[in-house]
Amino acid sequence: MTTMYQVSARADTRDNALAKRVLAHWQHELGSIAVLDEPFQHFYSDRMWPADVYDEMLRLLPPHDVYRPMNIKEWVNAKGVSTRDRCFLPEILDRMDEGRASFWRQIWFALTAESLKRLIFGKFKQDIALRLKMPPDDVENVPAFVSFSLTRDIEDYRISPHPDGWPSVVTAQFYLPVDMSQQDLGTSFYTEVPLLQRPFLGRYKEIKRMPFVPNSGYAFVVNDLPGHRSLHGRELIKPGTVVRHSILIRWSAEETFRKRGQEGISKTHHLF
Repeated sequence: MTTMYQVSARADTRDNALAKRVLAHWQHELGSIAVLDEPFQHFYSDRMWPADVYDEMLRLLPPHDVYRPMNIKEWVNAKGVSTRDRCFLPEILDRMDEGRASFWRQIWFALTAESLKRLIFGKFKQDIALRLKMPPDDVENVPAFVSFSLTRDIEDYRISPHPDGWPSVVTAQFYLPVDMSQQDLGTSFYTEVPLLQRPFLGRYKEIKRMPFVPNSGYAFVVNDLPGHRSLHGRELIKPGTVVRHSILIRWSAEETFRKRGQEGISKTHHLF
């Protein structure tokens, strides 16, 4: 297994040009992007990566055999096949060929950079202040840990509206389709229907769906407060749909997740 210490040691002797270029792109693109407050603080971009980097991501996706089922009891189709598989960085770096490992190491460096955390936390400081019960001006300086996984979903996958649990603070998902044919496969944001209307309308109402288009992605603040819940999910993926590839990132307030320990979790760093 590749540890954070081992990869950081390598980083000290590398130029890290790709990671630096991606971070510069985010500072430019995400620094000025609008943050929407309803139904909870979030943003969406269709220029998430430099165009050539996005093309390389599609070409260098990890091989299928490094992914494993997220939960074969919960996300499985009638044929007994897992409908959501995932793999975590940096754990899979030593299971890929040198070209893929080198590329994804740079992407991992960029996504775990302290400068990206500060950029995103600064944009979301009002809702993060609610999450962490602290003054908004202190949000950018709060320590955070990053969990980074690549996911692949197939037909029959769905996940009901949920807010994400502790210790998540910010959730982001970067979409990886090859063309515009999957644009309806994005994540949905919901609100809760008033209690008296639920027998007729159901418990949740879909407010918006993020377009699942090339080089796009979103981020939102996790909260589970009365009247302010970051409810999101995915409607059933219909038969005949090709694989839905994405990157899932979570910034958390603790180094361990209750359900899966330290899998995929790295500290933020100041390498750049």
